[in-house]
Amino acid sequence: MTEELAQLNNFKSLNICIKAGYYDGDDEYKKMLVPFTNFAQMDQWTIIDLSSIQSEIKSGKVSIIGVKNYNEVAKTLDNYDLIIIPPNDYDPTPNYTSQ
Repeated sequence: MTEELAQLNNFKSLNICIKAGYYDGDDEYKKMLVPFTNFAQMDQWTIIDLSSIQSEIKSGKVSIIGVKNYNEVAKTLDNYDLIIIPPNDYDPTPNYTSQ
């Protein structure tokens, strides 16, 4: 909605999503985060410019077809310009179980 309002008023919008780099639990939300959280660094801020990825997809240089959780990844790419992943402020614990 913010993008549409900005366009209507001849402004630009910037939509930012903040995601945790490490997430406890084993559910669909965690699985959806993986394509983005793989870039996270434990001790520093990570910023992913989704508008650049969107441009690469539109030009045909990059494809997300076949990416796990394609629908959720596509929705994130469509709705946000940046993803910010903050550093951990504690020693991380694994967000998976060993088998």
